[in-house]
Amino acid sequence: IPSKSRWLQVSAVLRKLRIFKLIAEDEAFSLNVEELRDKFKKGKTDNHKLAHLTNKYLTRAQFDMFLNAIPNTAAGEQLRRAASLSYGCGCRMEETLNLRREDFEILEDVIVVTIRNGKGGKPRITYMSKDYAAIVDRFTPFTVTRKSVNAGSVRAFAKAGLHTSFHALRHSFATDAARNGVPVLELAAMMGHSDP
Repeated sequence: IPSKSRWLQVSAVLRKLRIFKLIAEDEAFSLNVEELRDKFKKGKTDNHKLAHLTNKYLTRAQFDMFLNAIPNTAAGEQLRRAASLSYGCGCRMEETLNLRREDFEILEDVIVVTIRNGKGGKPRITYMSKDYAAIVDRFTPFTVTRKSVNAGSVRAFAKAGLHTSFHALRHSFATDAARNGVPVLELAAMMGHSDP
C-alpha cells in the first residue's frame, strides 16, 4: 500500500480508537495511541495530520476559555450561541445556523433537537442537556453567515490559545456522550453517521 494511503487508513482507525481510549478508564484497556501513531509517522516531516488528530476535543474548561475569547458584539453573541448549541448537541456548523425555535422540544429531563436538513439532506434527532434551556427559551434565528462564524471562531480559538476549529465542538459532544454511556449505534444516529 502506498505510504499516503496507508497513513489515511491508519488515521481513520486511530480516530475511532481515540474515542475508546478517552472513554476507557480501566486498566484493562491499554491502547497507546501516540505510540501507534508514531510507528506509522516515522520518516514523515509534515506534522499537520498529527496535529489535526490531537486537537478535536475540548474540555469544558477549554470551551469556556473559547467562549470568553469571543468579543461582546452582536455577531460575537451569535457566535457564542452557535458554539454553545454545537457543543451541546453535536450539530455541524451549517446545521446549527439553520436551526429554528420549533426544532427544539424541552422535555422534563432533556431537550430534543430535530435537525431537519442534515448532511446529505438527512433529518435526524439529537439531544441536549437541560443546561441549555435558557439558550433555547430565548432562541432567535441566526443572521450571521457560515463564513463569519468560521472567521470569528478561528480568532477566538487563537485568542484562547487553542489550536482547533468549530468542528471540534461537535467532536467534543460525541466524546462526552460516549463517556456518559450513550451506545455507539445511538450516538452514530445522533451525529448523522450511517456507519459507527
